[in-house]
Amino acid sequence: LLEITDSRTVMGGVLEWKQKHEDQGYIMQKNAHLARALIAALRNRKARTAFKWVKGHRGHPLNEKADRLAGEAVAREIPDDLAISTPPNLRLSGAKLSCMTQKLAYRAIRSIKEKSLPRRKRTEKNLENIEAKIREGFGIYPTNQMIWKGLRSRHITYTVRYFLWMAIHDGYMIGDQWMRPNMSAELQERATCNKCGSTESMEHIL
Repeated sequence: LLEITDSRTVMGGVLEWKQKHEDQGYIMQKNAHLARALIAALRNRKARTAFKWVKGHRGHPLNEKADRLAGEAVAREIPDDLAISTPPNLRLSGAKLSCMTQKLAYRAIRSIKEKSLPRRKRTEKNLENIEAKIREGFGIYPTNQMIWKGLRSRHITYTVRYFLWMAIHDGYMIGDQWMRPNMSAELQERATCNKCGSTESMEHIL
């Protein structure tokens, strides 16, 4: 079987960096669940598997078809429900103690804490609004992960990134944030716009 890809990251993940990622428990790798499943599938396969890198967008028929399929998948309103699993005998849990560093330990603890945090209703609502606007304007159906990843783009300055992150999480003290029971009547007046009387939400301010 010959696997053709234009992604050096994918090739590196299953070839030269595979052992490093496994030793580190995939803590630093993005889409770790996909990498685990891919490597497990390759190990479970008895026949030989080869990989070939091709330069993207250069007219290679299989690569162009893969790009088209990826574009169609992004544009779907309901994503495919993929059964991604790893056989029990091929599962690796955790990182090797000999490979553990302070950075790895910090990232692992942070990841565990993030998964245990309850989802904020305000954040979920804002993400739904963003997804709806993107669908309306561009005809694609972004996931929450795609939106968060977009905020980390190198084309977005730290100041703008911080503002967008706070706005999505409804972290600014505006609008109905002032209507908390422990707020005085004077402070609760800040919840509404002085000019029109509407709730002074981030959307209203912008």
